[in-house]
Amino acid sequence: MNAYDKCVANANIDGFQCTIVFYVDDNKISHKNEKVLTKVMNNLEEHFGKLEISRGREHDFLDMRIKFIGNEVHISMKDYIREAIDMFPEPTSMKVTSPAKKNLLEINNKAEKLTKNNRELYHSIVAKL
Repeated sequence: MNAYDKCVANANIDGFQCTIVFYVDDNKISHKNEKVLTKVMNNLEEHFGKLEISRGREHDFLDMRIKFIGNEVHISMKDYIREAIDMFPEPTSMKVTSPAKKNLLEINNKAEKLTKNNRELYHSIVAKL
């Protein structure tokens, strides 16, 4: 188990590092040897039951679209961000150069409080992001 992240496990198998990252029902396994990957996945399926497995150069993991192109890794979360924007009940088409205004740290005691529903929605969107 990784000392810094309990959702990451590393092992040296056949002279190369095998890494498993697991977050609820999204998992990622990496190793240089395809046969080692198959063996590890078979062991996991024996323990947890049938798994949905994707192999190759493109994957979805924790709402990230991961593409391996040559020696580069491209990660996109556009769909995830779009989903958060679509959750917002007001128009979000205004373009800004910064999320902060000059009065960002000022407290406006006269500001209208959010309704219970809008407060829950706000917290849900912030947690999502």
